[in-house]
Amino acid sequence: MPTEAPTATTVPPTAPAAAQEAKRPNFLVILADDLGYSDIGAFGGEIETPNLDALAAGGYAGHDLERFLVRILFCLFADDTGLFEPASFKLYIENRTASDGSDLGLHLAQLFEVLNTPSERRQAHLDDMLAAFPHVNGELFKERLAFASFNRAMRDALLRCTEFDWSAISPACRKPR
Repeated sequence: MPTEAPTATTVPPTAPAAAQEAKRPNFLVILADDLGYSDIGAFGGEIETPNLDALAAGGYAGHDLERFLVRILFCLFADDTGLFEPASFKLYIENRTASDGSDLGLHLAQLFEVLNTPSERRQAHLDDMLAAFPHVNGELFKERLAFASFNRAMRDALLRCTEFDWSAISPACRKPR
């Protein structure tokens, strides 16, 4: 009786390969030419984006959600390119926020405020980890946003994203013409 040839679905990964897979963040970057704004679940579409959908379901949507996501992308990029001290964004989230994610939105709002404030104008008793972040000149952090509500799964997803090397990703975002 002939035996079935092993396939990628029937051959278990080697131990090193499985360990490597476990270390990768669980996200997907989509570069699409004809992806409409409203195709994404958080913006009313049918493409499931569980963490974005959870933010939107919690009332965090529209302009605030868009600006928030660009800020997070910038912080991930800055952590890996020398704009911030290496891993300072990751370490701030790990060490200063509750593991259940309940205070992550408040901490991110405070970080965004710090990034928009020159060092000489910052509060005198600012947390040392926050005080170490540089002033980011420009408009990205100027506008005050409502703070997002997070849960444990969302905080864990953000921390997994900090494991990816963002140095090759451009945080430039352009409006369509």
